[in-house]
Amino acid sequence: MKHLTAIVLLTFAFNGTSQTIITEAPSVSASATTVPKNTLQIESGMSASSNNYWTTISLPYALFRLGLSNRWELRMNNSFNVRKYNGSIFSNPSTNYGFGSFQVGTKFQFIKNPESKTKIAAIANVTIPSHNSNSRAASLNFSFSHQLGSKHSIGYNLGYNPSYALSISSPDIISNVNYSLIYGYSLNSKLSIFGEFFGNYHYYPAVFDPTTSLSVDFGIMYLLRDNIQIDYAYAHGRGFTNQFDFHSLGFNILLNSKKN
Repeated sequence: MKHLTAIVLLTFAFNGTSQTIITEAPSVSASATTVPKNTLQIESGMSASSNNYWTTISLPYALFRLGLSNRWELRMNNSFNVRKYNGSIFSNPSTNYGFGSFQVGTKFQFIKNPESKTKIAAIANVTIPSHNSNSRAASLNFSFSHQLGSKHSIGYNLGYNPSYALSISSPDIISNVNYSLIYGYSLNSKLSIFGEFFGNYHYYPAVFDPTTSLSVDFGIMYLLRDNIQIDYAYAHGRGFTNQFDFHSLGFNILLNSKKN
């Protein structure tokens, strides 16, 4: 991950930009906007989650968003995870750590008119598995957002995330359909809050019947500068067979290339 960061930063000579940052963190819903051309946006931080079976800490996690054009962006993300298994039908009590599977993808914004209050984007990702992983995954997500006046906004996502394991001779595809609905409110020019419902439909025909989850989260975002944002989010919900809690604390920066 350190080598990837160095390559990206050396490819472009970046300095601070005066454009207002629009992030995907800390919500589950992805934004419906791409980063501006010739800019690099880094959304980083730490998170901690727990449920009936395990506790996971990601420190750090990072999403890199590179503006290729006015509509396209390149996306890369990964995280270093510490996971403690509490013991369940799936595993014995243990602790492990390491980098998760690396994801690379792209995002396309359909509506780029700055006067439009509605924005639509599509995000496609593929997972490059770590050396000890035998799974393969991809995702396609559609994001919509609507500005309702100067302070209110709503957004929603709908996506499909198939995956399968290489160790199975004739693997069945594990299907995940994710969905979310988010409401945001700007308290002032620097401080914003949001509330969000999100869920998942999970189907693995070889193992169990379809299951669903439904969760809620809340968050706060503060602009230190026009191109620097810090944020916090808390989520609580019911997963497939258990309840879970989630906390995240993030630092996000938008960097502008000297190239025109």
